[in-house]
Amino acid sequence: MGLSLAKTWLHRVFPTKHQETLLDDEAVRARRHRDRAGICRKQKCPAMIVGGVSDHVHVLCLLSPNGTIQGLIRTVKRQSNVWLKKTWPHMTAFSWQKGYAVFSHSENHLDYEERYRRD
Repeated sequence: MGLSLAKTWLHRVFPTKHQETLLDDEAVRARRHRDRAGICRKQKCPAMIVGGVSDHVHVLCLLSPNGTIQGLIRTVKRQSNVWLKKTWPHMTAFSWQKGYAVFSHSENHLDYEERYRRD
């Protein structure tokens, strides 16, 4: 069998339900970003950047050659929602909006993203 290579960088954005500002707490947000990166890694979709603000999250990751965008989004949303409610019981009202946005990202511009994150 011949060698195959698939590298698809995705910039995913998903907001909180009704774009409520439920992620205001910096401690919650920082732990949430680490958790989300771990979920991506377990799905064989390593995250280069995970960030966001109080009402939405951005993730730049590499899509697994065996995965689907929809499957990755569904898994990340579900697992991060369960984790948040277990870890922060006062966040029982938290939920993700049903929709999301996904954009492909050129590998040639990843260095720009890394510089942007540091500045």
